[in-house]
Amino acid sequence: MSVRTKIFSIFLVLTAIAFVGQGLVMQFIVYPQFVHLEEDGARQDMERIWQGLNAEIKNLDILCHAWSSWDDSVAFVAGRKPDFVESNIPPEIVASATIDYLHFIDHRGRTKYYRALDPVTGRSLMVNGLDYDATQGSGLLFQAEDVAGGDSGRLVRSGFMYVDFVPEPLLIVARPILASTGQGEIGGTLIVGRFLNIDALQQQVGVDVTFMPVNGLGSGLNREMVQRLESGEPPPLIRHVGDAIVSYRLQDGLFGGALCLVVGQKSAEIIQHGRAVQRMVMNCSIVVSLLLLLVVFFVFSRIVTRPLLFLNGKTKEIIKSGNFLATIEVGGEGEIADLGRSINGLLQRIVSHEQLLFAANNKLLEQSLTDSLTGLANRRDFDAYLKKEWTRLLRSGLPLSIIMCDVDYFKKYNDAYGHQQGDVCLQSLAEALNHAVRRPPDLVARYGGEEFIIVLPETDTEGALHIAQKICTEVRGMKIEHIVSDVSPWVTISVGVATLIPYGQAKPDYLVKMADEALYLAKEHGRNRAEVART
Repeated sequence: MSVRTKIFSIFLVLTAIAFVGQGLVMQFIVYPQFVHLEEDGARQDMERIWQGLNAEIKNLDILCHAWSSWDDSVAFVAGRKPDFVESNIPPEIVASATIDYLHFIDHRGRTKYYRALDPVTGRSLMVNGLDYDATQGSGLLFQAEDVAGGDSGRLVRSGFMYVDFVPEPLLIVARPILASTGQGEIGGTLIVGRFLNIDALQQQVGVDVTFMPVNGLGSGLNREMVQRLESGEPPPLIRHVGDAIVSYRLQDGLFGGALCLVVGQKSAEIIQHGRAVQRMVMNCSIVVSLLLLLVVFFVFSRIVTRPLLFLNGKTKEIIKSGNFLATIEVGGEGEIADLGRSINGLLQRIVSHEQLLFAANNKLLEQSLTDSLTGLANRRDFDAYLKKEWTRLLRSGLPLSIIMCDVDYFKKYNDAYGHQQGDVCLQSLAEALNHAVRRPPDLVARYGGEEFIIVLPETDTEGALHIAQKICTEVRGMKIEHIVSDVSPWVTISVGVATLIPYGQAKPDYLVKMADEALYLAKEHGRNRAEVART
């Protein structure tokens, strides 16, 4: 596949990805913002509905509070002013205040005055569902302790009720009948009510409003709304129904519990505009993306593709010829010209870099075989050297000896003098071991921690023991202070010596094991000494 084809394919794929990404952004970021705005509007509409309902209840409560905290009201329910209602709250006053329901109840739960009219037909109504309890002796809805020590102005019950043959809900406000001072016993209960004017409410909030009794809901959707709202989900609930957006909220009854489902509905104009904008943006994006693809591809081909093809061809010629000192003729300025000059510099430095790499590899190999603290051979170098000498001496039949050394009570030394001084001690011991072993084929290595090991090719047991004793003497002669040692006030070492003539069935590890056992004997026999392994 040519460079042009690849570039065109890449741009095509990127354009498709950008188009898909734009579609996803429109679908999942932009469009949801329209939905969010629409739902916010629906919530605000429901809030206005709620504020309208609360305003109606507040107006009712103003009248209820004024009439219930009247001394004459207390006298009326007590039977002392039988003409109170006719003289002070005549029907024309009740009608002018748009009160459809007026109910005075004494402290025994007996009706002292009752008036309820259908606002359309004007006929009398019977409001059922108020639970009277004359046995408590404190009137309807309110108890004596509600008033004692409290603010009588805040004693109010409000809610909704449904009355037979009237579709609109009845707004109810109830207050205890008390003296104007707010003190004394509850004389009874005053209940006032007004049928909700839904048409006026709709004109006020600009939304279609419906009130549906919870009992007997016929729509499965409405029942689902009630269940979700009753389960504690915060109101209002929002649903998209066709081209409309509907909000739901529950209204409690006078005695608590969900009474009716308040439904606000309006056309989802913002969402419709959002869909139109989404379609327009996507169509424009398709056209613009295709045009941009063609223009960018043409420009990119002229500015980038051709120079890159030239550089690629020249570079292949140089690699094929192997003449890395050759150069590519480049002119002008810009990133591609800089790339050509960089290739020239790279070709000229390949040979020198290969030489530097070879030297670095040798240095790295040397470092990998050397202990960083003491400068001796490390465990890896020891293993390789022991294996090599074992193989060599296996053919010649000459002996191979190993000396294993361990610093006596080195942990106590570290604890007493510190790890930094312990490192200095190990470095001094390494110098002493190197001084004691001078033959070129001999190898001194740090075996691990405070252990050292020496490989002595072509050395018998007597020669190896001589070197081991010489090492012990030199270490003692260094007089490195060790006040917490159990064998000497100076640093000492224990040494194990093992000698073996390599043979076919044995392994180099066996010789190391023999030296380790000899070192164990040296420690068992009091340390600061050399012991030879028992064969």
